[in-house]
Amino acid sequence: MTRRDQQVGLRSTPAGIEALIAATGAHPLQTMLVAQAAFVLAMRGSGIVDADVAISAHTAATRALSPAFEEVWRSLPSASQATLLAVGRGESPWATRGPRATKRAMDALLDRGIPLRWGRGRYRFVEVLLEEWVRSVG
Repeated sequence: MTRRDQQVGLRSTPAGIEALIAATGAHPLQTMLVAQAAFVLAMRGSGIVDADVAISAHTAATRALSPAFEEVWRSLPSASQATLLAVGRGESPWATRGPRATKRAMDALLDRGIPLRWGRGRYRFVEVLLEEWVRSVG
């Protein structure tokens, strides 16, 4: 991002780059979306991608992705929604329903690539922005 910024007269602060990467969990596509939003915001403003611009860009990217997140959410059965919400809250998904129903729901979510197994009984979202969105609807 820094070389491109310099070519068009923008500057990036280390805090801005760190905030941008932290906001996306370094997910490649989401980092590009937030970086693009930061680029546009900086061009309209001070010309500097700092932490405040990165945070505003994160909000703009999340808002832009909300329709896709809503579509994914609506496509999930209620058991999968409850399981995913537990993962998003950092809770054990196994506490949401019985073990068989939870296993079926989790297997379906894993097959869709929404969470990843992160150790025994622990799961994490692939997409940080989706995780934040799921927490906001719960």
